[in-house]
Amino acid sequence: MKQIDYRLAARGLSKSCESVLRLLPKWFGLEESLMEYLEQIENLDTYTAWYKEDLVGFFSIKHHFEQSADLYVLGIKPDFHGQGIGSHLYQLIETDLQKKGIKFVQVKTLSPKGNNAEYLLTLKFYKKMGFVPLEDFPDIWGEDNPCLQMIKHI
Repeated sequence: MKQIDYRLAARGLSKSCESVLRLLPKWFGLEESLMEYLEQIENLDTYTAWYKEDLVGFFSIKHHFEQSADLYVLGIKPDFHGQGIGSHLYQLIETDLQKKGIKFVQVKTLSPKGNNAEYLLTLKFYKKMGFVPLEDFPDIWGEDNPCLQMIKHI
């Protein structure tokens, strides 16, 4: 088992996170969207997972209100999928958010109505972490990319 170093929130990590997102074209293949994510990540609390000096995964969090947070963008390098890194990182985040008084966490992902195999795996992960579907939004990301909002009380 590889020794992974998990780190609490930091900012200014868009360059490091770009190396992860570029390895995930089935999720982040649209250059314009990728650049938008990177611009946002720079100013967001980003929790990270490192193997030696290599960033292998991250979750960037947006705070919209005092008691709620949004899993805005996240990724784990493909070679590290299925090793529990995302689950461990999310648990670290949830514990930290609870300490900060956050009561609800939301995430937006492609709805199952989008019939995308990769995003069905993403949905499975969120459900495993305790998120429940709240609402489908067919038009937020365009007709071909229906959005599912999920939420969790922590």
